[in-house]
Amino acid sequence: MMKRRVGIEITRQCIRMAIFDDDKEKPTLIKHVECAIDDNSDINNVLLEMLGSRPGFADRTCSTLATGGFVRQLSFPFRDTRKIAAAARMELTAQLPSAISDHIIATTAVQPCDGDAMITAATATTEQVSAALQPFEDSQFPLHVLGLSPYTEASGIKNWFANGVLIQLHQNQLLISLIQHGEVVSFEACGKINDAEIQDTSALAGRLQREISIICRSARVSNQPLCLMGDGITQELNNALTERDYELIELPISANDKAIDAALLPVCAKALAANQATLNFRTGPFALKSEWAAIKKHLYTGAALLVTAIIISAATAIRTYQHKTDVAESYRQQMTQIFRQTLPTTRAIVNIPMQLKSALQQLQTTSALMGIDKSTSALSVLRELSTHTPTDLKVDIKNFNLEEVTLIVDGETNSFDSISTREKLMVIGGGLCCLITLIYFAMIHPYNAAIERLDGKIASRSKQVQQVQQLQQQYQRIQGQIAALEKRKTGAENFSLFSFIESRVTRIAQRENLTAMRPLPTIAHEDMTEQAVEIKLEKVSLGQMMQLLQSIDSAPAPLQVKTLQLKVRFDNPQLLDGSMQISAYSKKQ
Repeated sequence: MMKRRVGIEITRQCIRMAIFDDDKEKPTLIKHVECAIDDNSDINNVLLEMLGSRPGFADRTCSTLATGGFVRQLSFPFRDTRKIAAAARMELTAQLPSAISDHIIATTAVQPCDGDAMITAATATTEQVSAALQPFEDSQFPLHVLGLSPYTEASGIKNWFANGVLIQLHQNQLLISLIQHGEVVSFEACGKINDAEIQDTSALAGRLQREISIICRSARVSNQPLCLMGDGITQELNNALTERDYELIELPISANDKAIDAALLPVCAKALAANQATLNFRTGPFALKSEWAAIKKHLYTGAALLVTAIIISAATAIRTYQHKTDVAESYRQQMTQIFRQTLPTTRAIVNIPMQLKSALQQLQTTSALMGIDKSTSALSVLRELSTHTPTDLKVDIKNFNLEEVTLIVDGETNSFDSISTREKLMVIGGGLCCLITLIYFAMIHPYNAAIERLDGKIASRSKQVQQVQQLQQQYQRIQGQIAALEKRKTGAENFSLFSFIESRVTRIAQRENLTAMRPLPTIAHEDMTEQAVEIKLEKVSLGQMMQLLQSIDSAPAPLQVKTLQLKVRFDNPQLLDGSMQISAYSKKQ
């Protein structure tokens, strides 16, 4: 269905109607009609006959008030339309000489002006608005815009007449308006003009000239082109104004390629303003009921959809929460099962990962005492030192001192170039580590901290399950190693640490190389007993020392070199003097 813009003018004697299409660039006059009426006329039937059908949903209709109240231009330091609408009544109350509590206020669109917001506000009493709408309400004919002359007409013709003086001589009323940039700057209601004055063309033209001069001078503008409309406009008046050097603008509105009569130009301008942002008293208690009903229908539909969406979202959220709670609980049960399998004798469960770590640390301490971990033995340390010494460095080690948690090596080299290069790489690596750490704590950590509580709990427990599984594997592996050592020691029940060390030293070196050998006091640990012997060697080669350490690592009973001190002899750099402490561990009986 084609959208239509309909202008309507209802007087005591007739109804005028103009219908345009919805083309904003080049509007086309579809129909214009004038119908005489009297007090017995059915306005509804007349309007329907003139329109040709019931107004469609997309049609827009417009009419104007016969008279208005006050019009003022208001300025505000803000541009929020809602704030302006709320403040307009207070500003008008402060400016107007009479109360406007029973007035309806209509405003134009906000226009920027020197950083402020400028609007034109008009008032009309509720009686005036009600009287203008009464014919439409009685006939149930929807009226979308109830404007005010000359603002409505100026809005309708602004594409053709943006600057000039609009003269409306219509229904024996004279209205002169100054229009600049499509907006009414000022207007003058000159009152009633009787038929005799209209017939005296020369006198009327002279009066119009005076009024035009006054309104232009007040606005400080030069003479402007004129646009005339209304049933009082005649060809004689146009000629008289032309003779007074006025430029007359003819609106490009035609029907059947003929210029339309000036009497119909006001209603055509109303039709063109039906979809424009202009003054509209169809607001507040006089808002179009059919439109409000449509809005309420959409609101009810939207509210129903919103409630449905909320219910679905709530159900989804509850289901998701329950699912994630079940996942978190399953992780907890899995950790508990692993804990019971690993530590069956432990009753209290407080923090499964921490309890398993504590038990693993105790087991690692026991395995270290028993010499299970060969990575820290004296032989392994010597091998690692030899492996990681760069081949391009010539190193001469003078002293070697190994204790339980420390290693001291003294020596010298003839080149530091490679070391300098490695230090640079270490500095670069440290800088990258600092950068990565900074990025983590500045970006990644805050993001992770914002994750939902249940997601965090699931992730944490999932990680704990993996950690507990790894701890269980380490615990079981060390348990197996300890069990194997216990089995190995069972096969060497008559093992004597003192005799074993003495025999190995005698076999690898000479008896005279063993200068001292003394047993140390027995030391009791939590569940282990430590027996130790200290020996001193002189004039042994590095190869002999490596064989001795190898034989200690492969002894029938688990042994551990607690301390090892080596020093190059001053009289023969190929030989070493050294001392070591060897310990054997056994479980308490």
